[in-house]
Amino acid sequence: MVKLPPSINGDLNIMENNTREKLYLHLRDVIYRDILFLTKDRNLAEDVVHDSFIKVILNYNKLENRTKIIGWMKTIGRNTAYDLLKKNLKYSSMSSIEIVENTDYQYNILEKTVEINIENKMRDEMLYEALSMIKPNYQRALYLFYFQERSYKEISRDLNITEQALAQLLVRARNSLQKHYLRKWTNK
Repeated sequence: MVKLPPSINGDLNIMENNTREKLYLHLRDVIYRDILFLTKDRNLAEDVVHDSFIKVILNYNKLENRTKIIGWMKTIGRNTAYDLLKKNLKYSSMSSIEIVENTDYQYNILEKTVEINIENKMRDEMLYEALSMIKPNYQRALYLFYFQERSYKEISRDLNITEQALAQLLVRARNSLQKHYLRKWTNK
């Protein structure tokens, strides 16, 4: 479940600019891709995110169940996008039927995207759990290679081993990670 950054709570009308900026960036992360999919225009999607942010700020204190804030922000973003699309409809050459069919198609795609995102998050969680179960020297080698994208030469220098030993260490680390991950995956 996506949560707001811990510094974002309380009365949004009196929050500091830095905290508002964090909220804006978080809101953008949460809704931008969906809005871009609906509008098919980056500038329009940015406008929708901005308008949605203003609505979130103005209506945050009216929200009763703050545990559902992410869904609430997505709803505000989607409705703002629909409003903007309706407003700009008079400039569009699409017929109303085409828009309804396109919206239904987009909704089905969004539904599939949500399912894929949930599966990816579950996979990532299990991968991180499996990563925490392997030996610390395996963890470090994998972290340096995959997350920090460092070269064999740099990693071998940091770990005080030869590049050949590092290659063997990474093979063993991957095998160990795979074993723990598959064990987690089959027991989910």
